[in-house]
Amino acid sequence: MGSAGAVAVRVRLAIVAFLLGMLSLQWIGGSGAVNAGSYDNSLIAVLAKEGLFVHPGSLQWLDEPSAFLDFSTVFFLASRRDEPPDLYTCQVRTAVGSAVVGVHLLSNVTRSSSAAEGRPRRLGPYLAFPVRLGAVYDALVVLDTRGEDPALTAGWPLLSRIQNAITNLQDTGHLKGLGMRRFPFVPSPEDVQIAIEGNKLRLRVDGDQVIFDPSKNVPEVGAYRVQYRPNAKGRPGSITWLVDTVRRLPFVGAERIAWLEHTVFGVTDRLNRAYHGVVPTDVEAEVREAFSAPTVSEERRALLTAEAPEIGFPPPALEPVIQGTVRGEGEWMPVVDDPFTNENPNAPPAFYQTFLRADAEREFARVYIIVWDPRQVDLNVVMGTREPESATGETGDGMIPRDPQTLSSLVAGFNGGFQALHGEFGMMAEGRVYLPPKPYAATVAVFDDGRMGMGSWPGPGKNEWSEAFANRQIPAGMVGMRQNLTSVVEDGKFNPWGRWWWGAAPAFSKEQTYITRSGLCVTQEGAVGYFWGEDMGPEALGQAMVSARCARGMHLDMNSKHTGFEFYRPIPPGASREPLARPLSDAEYDGEIPNGRGYAVRARKALTTMTPLRFPRYVGQDPRDFFYLTLRPILPGPDLEVGQQRIAFRTEGLPHSGFPYPFARAQLAAADGVGTWLVRIDPSRVAFAHAGGDLAAALPSTAQGVHLATLISDQSDEEGELALIYQHQPGGRGFHIGAASDGEVLVRGRRLGDAGGHAALGVDQHGFIVYGEASLEDRRSLARRMARAGVGMAMELAQDTRLAFATSQGLVAVDGYTALSPTSKVVLDVYADTRTRTSVLFPEVEPRPYGYWGKLQDRRVRYFPEGERTFHAPEAELTP
Repeated sequence: MGSAGAVAVRVRLAIVAFLLGMLSLQWIGGSGAVNAGSYDNSLIAVLAKEGLFVHPGSLQWLDEPSAFLDFSTVFFLASRRDEPPDLYTCQVRTAVGSAVVGVHLLSNVTRSSSAAEGRPRRLGPYLAFPVRLGAVYDALVVLDTRGEDPALTAGWPLLSRIQNAITNLQDTGHLKGLGMRRFPFVPSPEDVQIAIEGNKLRLRVDGDQVIFDPSKNVPEVGAYRVQYRPNAKGRPGSITWLVDTVRRLPFVGAERIAWLEHTVFGVTDRLNRAYHGVVPTDVEAEVREAFSAPTVSEERRALLTAEAPEIGFPPPALEPVIQGTVRGEGEWMPVVDDPFTNENPNAPPAFYQTFLRADAEREFARVYIIVWDPRQVDLNVVMGTREPESATGETGDGMIPRDPQTLSSLVAGFNGGFQALHGEFGMMAEGRVYLPPKPYAATVAVFDDGRMGMGSWPGPGKNEWSEAFANRQIPAGMVGMRQNLTSVVEDGKFNPWGRWWWGAAPAFSKEQTYITRSGLCVTQEGAVGYFWGEDMGPEALGQAMVSARCARGMHLDMNSKHTGFEFYRPIPPGASREPLARPLSDAEYDGEIPNGRGYAVRARKALTTMTPLRFPRYVGQDPRDFFYLTLRPILPGPDLEVGQQRIAFRTEGLPHSGFPYPFARAQLAAADGVGTWLVRIDPSRVAFAHAGGDLAAALPSTAQGVHLATLISDQSDEEGELALIYQHQPGGRGFHIGAASDGEVLVRGRRLGDAGGHAALGVDQHGFIVYGEASLEDRRSLARRMARAGVGMAMELAQDTRLAFATSQGLVAVDGYTALSPTSKVVLDVYADTRTRTSVLFPEVEPRPYGYWGKLQDRRVRYFPEGERTFHAPEAELTP
């Protein structure tokens, strides 16, 4: 289709969407006037007929109601059923005698099922109200009734702005939307009072005073008690936005959309099976076309996939499910030498990929699997700007953090789970809970030290389930969490919870929908895998996970527009990159990261057959939740560049407790041939303890594990104004050189100057601790060589301090032959941290019949579906 045709299609789509949006406008009370003595009471009476309880004294009319059949805009607090109050708005048609003739554009503005909005106070075009979570107040919200900030959609194309206006109309009753700014309290107070004085808001927050102009983002007084979190919006797609918009029409609804989707995909599946029953499928050719990674020679592939027990990655090859030989099926192909994929220097491959045919009735369909090593790759969770819809009223920014450390380590992104409409499953990102965890739901979680786990969330036991109770179940240190349905696989068994509905199929259907599906799993070997396939039912997804030896596996999102996996290679500002010497394909991108502080990125789809809403998707700002992956630096790390020479760090001959390695060393020769030794120490692979046994780092459970090394000195007392400091930070790399009062002190020393010294410590740009030890003739070069190793500030250690490695023959000096003094004092012991990077969450939770978990998972706090339940279970499974 030409560009003119594409524009015409989009214009027609915009017109249709606008008309559909207009049809969605809600009209209440048009059958006759209601007069209850005042406009407030009349409106309350009209809304009560619709099951909406309006809190008296909360109504704020933007326009004085008139006796001439005019429309007036009003905001008020209201509740449905036993929900806490939300802020609503509507257009009210009034008449003579305080009568209300009708209500138009009724909208729940906040839709915060967990939060209770307080009474709004009006100051000009602004409304201000507090938001309470449980017994404390979470935030102050300032609402601009004139519309949302135009900067939210700046740069969007015309079609996207039209779509946004229609969504605003459905959400708020206004095409311009409502400007909503959120100011979280710090810390959360028990009491908040709001008053209007002149043109300012005056708050009493647990006795503290906060004053600010509602048009500003920073209070004039009391800024320490509130923070400002800017709003964000992700651009909608075309078809998916249209489906969501139509679904919300009162005469359509979710069930009719499910019927339409199921019918369309059912016809497509039957046509596909009929076609492939007649026309042979060249699976090998289609797989070669789908995999967009560079071709690796047979020799290099054999080297990178050879069994390496010490590394333990990739996992063993997978046994094919369907008879018949297809080249490459179940064999792991390394993702290496790829200009579109970030890699750790001097490290084994972090990613492998393969495919399986898992459905005997659909041999043309394949499940593609991308597996990564969690010892090299960290999983991170992002909340979308819109989905899953929050229970607290707080939204995410839908964006990967733009700090240099995150952007430089970025390596991939992929889709999250279902919309809140389809289950309200738990969602947590960056330590904030957006939706409470649901009992027995399949869960993937990340912790503040970078470790991750998967499992089934525990039930309430003898307690009554509530959102507050569910949030109290969240373990300490968990900073991100996403749930979806029940587990696809647990301990090698498909569907252990007996689920019969896996999304998309309507109530009357006798079979599942065959559609693009995605999933995530942790294997028995500790690897993590992403699963994606077209024309796939839940059984094929489960069979692929069983074949991949998944200890826990969960269903992610479905539909081709909502699923996909992208690889990234970020380019820092000002960095040069080799030209590709060929045109980009449709599955590749080379350009700037939006709002990326000068960072660019090369990106590619993991499979050319993936058709997401936009590409690249996850380096931008997205309305839906997603995951992103970052590289975790491992040793030996990058080579040193000394003039024209490259000096490699090596791990051979050093103690360790398995891959990744805790130490790597390199020798920089001096004129006499002795020179300086540099040792990199990976702090995420070790634990430190003082000679007296007092732990100096935050790993007490492993401090008495495998002894790896010791820092020794002839000095009796530690001296110096500087120290190697530990402070807890996400990722477990919170070490730096600083003042001895800054945190947990490991070793003291003084600033290393140009005069040099015998031994020094520092921390490089990758978070590795660097130990330097110079010969007598090379001490003046130690500071320069520490700087060359990426150390920003080096600390000179006491005279005669040495690092010694633990071997079967005892302690051995860094150079392997220097004698150690038997009278040296132990300054610091180094032990191995042997904790795994992945684990099974809540392993004590065992699968149960539907009668135990069904009602708890089906319980909704915001969506009240009408009609029969989708897919009925056998009667025997309905009772515990």
